[in-house]
Amino acid sequence: MTLTLGALMVRTDDGKAGKVELFGGETRITYFDRGERIVAGKMEKWVAVDTRVHPLRDSEIIEVAFEADRALRAIERHEPSRWWQPVKLDATPYDQGLVDVIVGYLRSRQ
Repeated sequence: MTLTLGALMVRTDDGKAGKVELFGGETRITYFDRGERIVAGKMEKWVAVDTRVHPLRDSEIIEVAFEADRALRAIERHEPSRWWQPVKLDATPYDQGLVDVIVGYLRSRQ
């Protein structure tokens, strides 16, 4: 297995998180246990963490945009945020420009 500096790793036997760092001139996996930095043994089994961004469905993108719109409305109007209530996707947005920017950004990420 090739180790890339900065890569996030997980130990297979217990799920402990670690990171690939330079240690003594070689790339090694390090992790923290009770506040102490420990260098993993060379025989320990580690796997790389999948850090890729997974695409959102269109319904999820719109829900994120409307949730941000609802938060902005609550802040500007000094109203309770009502985050526990589902987002009304058929409602007219408070700030259409904000919704458009968020939808455009999330679609460009994919």
